[in-house]
Amino acid sequence: MVFQTVSTYGASISLLISLSGTAFAVPAATAHGIGQFPPASSTPSSIDWKPCPPDWRRFLRCANFSVPVDWEKPHGEHFNLGLVKMSAWKTDLTEPNRTLTRIGSLFLNYGGPGASGIAAIRDFADRGSNVPQSIFESFDLIGLDPRGVGLSNGISCNNKIHAENVAYAPQNEEEFNKMVDKNRRYAESCRELTGPLFEHLDTISVAKDFEAVRVALNDGPMNFLGMSYGTMIGAQYAALFPDNIRTLALDSVLLHSPNETMMLLDEATSIGLASKAYFEWASTSEVSELRGQDVEAMYNAVLANATEKPIPVPDCPDNNECTTFVTAPNIASSIRGYLGFPMLKPGQIGGSYAALSRAFINATEGNGSGFIRSNGPDAFLAIGCLDWVHSATSVSDLLAKQALLKQYAPISGTAPGMWDLQTKCIGWPYKVKNPPKKLHIKTDATILVTNGINDAATPMVWAQGLMEQLENAVFVTRKAGGHIGFNKGGATTELIADYLVSSIAPEAGITLDN
Repeated sequence: MVFQTVSTYGASISLLISLSGTAFAVPAATAHGIGQFPPASSTPSSIDWKPCPPDWRRFLRCANFSVPVDWEKPHGEHFNLGLVKMSAWKTDLTEPNRTLTRIGSLFLNYGGPGASGIAAIRDFADRGSNVPQSIFESFDLIGLDPRGVGLSNGISCNNKIHAENVAYAPQNEEEFNKMVDKNRRYAESCRELTGPLFEHLDTISVAKDFEAVRVALNDGPMNFLGMSYGTMIGAQYAALFPDNIRTLALDSVLLHSPNETMMLLDEATSIGLASKAYFEWASTSEVSELRGQDVEAMYNAVLANATEKPIPVPDCPDNNECTTFVTAPNIASSIRGYLGFPMLKPGQIGGSYAALSRAFINATEGNGSGFIRSNGPDAFLAIGCLDWVHSATSVSDLLAKQALLKQYAPISGTAPGMWDLQTKCIGWPYKVKNPPKKLHIKTDATILVTNGINDAATPMVWAQGLMEQLENAVFVTRKAGGHIGFNKGGATTELIADYLVSSIAPEAGITLDN
């Protein structure tokens, strides 16, 4: 058995603090309540920040931080979380006498499950971003790779098993059994190559990791910006540690309480609405390659052709890193990502809409490269299979769900990410550690929740569902489409930044054009 640890940044630091249950026992010297935290300048961190690798921006600082594999056994086996810090800095060097007003540390999580917090901070450092200057000047930005992701003991799996072609919309018991057998063998390979951490990647454990790092930073209460799956981390953190929050911004909500069927239908319906918006753009926009065509009919034709015969991917090497062909479910799943980011950055016309149009054109010419899927280690599944129930025990269970999708969400079909979790987790021999449930979250700090109307990945109804679980929260609607508002620039970005800096929530009921 290989149990990988991260040793990129030098010595690790152990914090033997119990976070079992909802109690968080810390030494009295650090157990401050909100309003009692000493100024940041007088609170040295116990984290040993070191220079990052030489090909990273030199002003970034990196660290390892040791936490328990199992928070219920805090003195048991540990592993290293990978961290990166981008210290607060003056963004306008033309005003050298202007005072830098640093507030504390801001944690960011861009979702996934499986998105790297370290990669997000490196991206800020390398390319700039749509993030307002006030964020860079007010906070040390903390990027933490969640457990099982990237430099935090990133999972390893047998890609050869992952590349096996089985039907994930099975039509008979034989196909169902082949799917379950592949799922089981793949999960067992991940456990063997990753080690015991593979069974402890649930979001409750992730939230406790964030709290342990916050305490070690000794830099005041939590400031957290979570997007997509990051909202689930944030909500879980608030449920566990409601008194330790200064600001908590949740952008594009992944709700962790509805039953399987409702989650599936909610997401499928939202994908359908977002698809309609794309079809209209692609057929009418002056910059669209498909202008004047019936793009929805083209979409249906591509799916029909891929159902009859998978579309080749000529650029995929035969090394198990990707599939050499794409099927109709592969195409439907890939479209989710394109619909989430209509513009990659402000001013870029079309963005991923244009890329999706090109992918369709190539597919009609027999090249499915635009819908390729990677066979790399799947943190999305590894985390999701421990957080979500997957109760189907026979093909009839999945056929019933397929019939529902065909009736109520014919455009999206089996595209939802929830379909992936409800099929690809069947047969995993590891217990669901954090099954869906309603939370009751009561915080002194006002939580900010935002969501887009035509968000293909996180439907508006999920955000409304989370609001029912929050006693002190403000909801802001984003009229524009696409997934996540903060990274797109514009009114939503400014509103979230103003909240994080001031800790004052906006008025309730605001609707923004992003």
